[in-house]
Amino acid sequence: MADTPPWPVFLLVVAAGVVLPGITRGILAGTAIGETGLVSLGGNTFTVGMLVWVVGYGSALFVLWYGWLRPLDLQGATGEEEES
Repeated sequence: MADTPPWPVFLLVVAAGVVLPGITRGILAGTAIGETGLVSLGGNTFTVGMLVWVVGYGSALFVLWYGWLRPLDLQGATGEEEES
């Protein structure tokens, strides 16, 4: 089995990955910088608050993949039968 960080760290990363970007975006939503438009595409304006949300959740997903999913040995059968 691959060496993965312990499960309490996993839960802490999940909690931080959900809570911190959400709180930060909420704080920014009440300020002028949070609603500052960065890019306008097809009538939709993407703001600094949206960027914080995407980067926050994306970073959490990357950390979860790198720490827990990448080291897993996900192999199926090799197609060779074992002889008894």
